[in-house]
Amino acid sequence: MAVYFAVTLIGSLILPLEVIAERGSKKGNVEEWDTVLSGLIISITLCMYLVAGLDHRWRWSPILSTASHLASISLFLLGCALDLWAMRANRFFSTAVWIQFEREHAVCSSGPYRYVRHPGYLGMIIYNLATPLFLGSLWAMMPAMMIVGLFVIRIGLEEKVLLRKLPGYGQYAARIRYRLLPRIW
Repeated sequence: MAVYFAVTLIGSLILPLEVIAERGSKKGNVEEWDTVLSGLIISITLCMYLVAGLDHRWRWSPILSTASHLASISLFLLGCALDLWAMRANRFFSTAVWIQFEREHAVCSSGPYRYVRHPGYLGMIIYNLATPLFLGSLWAMMPAMMIVGLFVIRIGLEEKVLLRKLPGYGQYAARIRYRLLPRIW
């Protein structure tokens, strides 16, 4: 938790104030399906921590090596860094899927958005997959994989909204062909 809070503190120091304000504000025209998916992601994330805690208490998983813990901490930090980079590059980065018309929402194609269309999700996927190992729980990998599946679903639905509602997104998607992983998807 200390590492997570340190990352949050660093984020609060390096992120543009408008991104921090938007992430904490009430959203306008949020897609209904996103409210459901976001609730599921939050609930399953809490379950991941609960399973990890129960795993630690009841010793369901074998004790992981120090190298495994160090590698998972490195992956966790890499995921957080990628997520923060995406937030710093994209002033429209949001916790919800919605087009910010009042802020003149535009396509971001700088920073990590030059390589993939959803670098923030990639960062979140990386740190969510690293978290169970970071906590020493193989059983917590099950909810982590569910979170990854929900992010993939969310990306697919968000792409449809962006193509339909955000001017210039179609041209951006044609130029930056990959959603998460270059040359894969």
